[in-house]
Amino acid sequence: MSFVEYLGRVRIRKGQELLQLSDKDLHLIAQETGFANDYYFSRKFKQIVGVPLTVYRKQPKRIAVLMPHATVCLLAWGSSRCLASSACGWSRG
Repeated sequence: MSFVEYLGRVRIRKGQELLQLSDKDLHLIAQETGFANDYYFSRKFKQIVGVPLTVYRKQPKRIAVLMPHATVCLLAWGSSRCLASSACGWSRG
């Protein structure tokens, strides 16, 4: 993997985080992650992640808790516990 590819993946990962944890507009997320415009960000996102930005943003959020004491914070945040053994995590509800 070249440096340019690596940098693109890092930017997309940051974009994924912002899409899941904020309600910012796509053009702001594109700017914050170093893309020239939201069109290019959208194209690269789909190429790397495999789904369009809007579909990704609408997917249920899952957060793995590795620290049991964080459970209280997540419940206060409005999360609900997922009890499925194969996909144990939290979803924002």
